[in-house]
Amino acid sequence: MLIGFVLSKIWWLLIEWWRGPQLARRYERQFTEEIHANLPFLFDEWAGNVVPNVGIRFPPPFDYAIVTVEIRSFLLRFVRGRDEFRVDVAPKSDAKSWQEVSLVLTAIGALKGYRLRPEYYRLADFGRLLYPCMHALNEAMSEASVASTRESLIPFLERHERRRQQSEIEINRKIYGS
Repeated sequence: MLIGFVLSKIWWLLIEWWRGPQLARRYERQFTEEIHANLPFLFDEWAGNVVPNVGIRFPPPFDYAIVTVEIRSFLLRFVRGRDEFRVDVAPKSDAKSWQEVSLVLTAIGALKGYRLRPEYYRLADFGRLLYPCMHALNEAMSEASVASTRESLIPFLERHERRRQQSEIEINRKIYGS
């Protein structure tokens, strides 16, 4: 145990302190290229720009890559690593209030009177989901509409949290018994 601790510290001192940021930049660059390839409409039709990740520690842990794209009235933050792929959205006017994009799209759909079940597992899936919703998302994230969008999100966030808690209870029950 002590030997493993000492070896891990030696590894960090000799290699990881400079290799970690180098790898993180490479992962981020590759992820940015994939976003451009799979979601060209963000850049061609919506004049999106990759912007620095504000409020994110660099380098991110493990093999994570995080890319933020600024589009008219909102920001999209793409997160990938450790078999996770997620996209968060925030209004440009409040870049600290990130929400998972599928929750926001569900709320927008409810406001517009249609039922949207946004699920995505890869960038290509996300592109097919996002493209038809871009105008509605841009409008919902605009300064004029963001307050009502937040208000409409509350029931979806509460329901999402209840489902998460219920899943956690069920998993704990299966693992540890009743």
